[in-house]
Amino acid sequence: MIRRPSMRGFTLVEILTSLAVASIVLGMMVAVVISQKGSLQGSELRRTMSEDGKDAILALERQLRAAGFGVDPRFAFDFSWYDCGSTVPGPGGRATCRDRQGAPDRLVFMARSPRYRIDVLNANGCTDVNGCPTGDAWRFKSSTLPQVKLTMRGGEVFTRGQVLLTVCPSAASWTMSTVATSTTVAAAGDFNLTVYPTVAGNPYFENDYTAACYASGATTFLVNRYEYFVQTYAGVPWLMLDRGLDLNGDGSDPWTARDAGDLLPIAPNVEDLQVAYVMNRIAGGAAPDTNGNFVTGDDAAISTPEEPDPAAQAPTYSSQDTATTRQTLHPANIQAVRVSIVIRSSQADASHPGQPGDALPLLENSTRVLTATERGSFRRYRLSAIVPARNLMSHGMFVF
Repeated sequence: MIRRPSMRGFTLVEILTSLAVASIVLGMMVAVVISQKGSLQGSELRRTMSEDGKDAILALERQLRAAGFGVDPRFAFDFSWYDCGSTVPGPGGRATCRDRQGAPDRLVFMARSPRYRIDVLNANGCTDVNGCPTGDAWRFKSSTLPQVKLTMRGGEVFTRGQVLLTVCPSAASWTMSTVATSTTVAAAGDFNLTVYPTVAGNPYFENDYTAACYASGATTFLVNRYEYFVQTYAGVPWLMLDRGLDLNGDGSDPWTARDAGDLLPIAPNVEDLQVAYVMNRIAGGAAPDTNGNFVTGDDAAISTPEEPDPAAQAPTYSSQDTATTRQTLHPANIQAVRVSIVIRSSQADASHPGQPGDALPLLENSTRVLTATERGSFRRYRLSAIVPARNLMSHGMFVF
């Protein structure tokens, strides 16, 4: 008798059991994939934050190294004049302009443009016994305020808000003016620039050309201003740069109102900027700052912001290294600048769903606490750098 093959199939129980096992295995695989994806996203967020932070710190360091180059150390760091409309009480009730405990700091400094050369007589066709300036330098001719006359080159552009430093041939006298009207020079020759009116106590509007030496070959140099601060656009915090110039040419006055069209974005997702200043230390001298460590802007124990004091007694070029004026809280005595930033991730961290993001690191004297909305699910990364203020150690103005 021939036996036929069995036609028996799977029972319903066996099918359901197989589906259950397959679902569990598939669920485990999906969970692993999701976990790996979240981990990779978290790693990518940290990598991006590190790169953004390094870009921001490098931008700050690069410009800070030039702070004070070719200008009077008393006016290298600005704590009184540009964009100081909003002040808060500091130690002893004095007004502080840049430092904040509940908000990002602002950093403002000046540097002469290094893009110039002065050819001596008979060099490169120079016929002036006082030398021939090229680049960001010009021969000063005269002043009849509110105008100053310079020997200019065709095609040069002078922008409203641009600071000009004029130095006598001997460097015995110098003064600063600020361009009030943007001007394009049509052809080479002597040309008048209109400057802001004189303002007593404001070195950038000094306009003091009374010394006789200005009429005998003085040189005018371009001076750059840098203001770094944090500003939010469409929910994204940015490290911004304000040059104090009417860059978009709309005629706005940088000294009276901040024009968004004149600002330069430096780095995205910079949520905080804190600045501390290392002051000059002299053996046996008393520390001028509140916590006695010769650093101002780092003392979170006091309830007010703290920064160098432009009203303190300032050193002069003739002051000895051990003079008492070189151990005050005046900005001319800054020896180094410590900048710290907080970078926020560009998006929420999906590797920790439902969990709050990192708290804002408290840098220097910051006491700022983010709201739940500000904190979100973002990761945060901190970076710091110390930049020596070597140009402030100068013992004399120079012309070369």
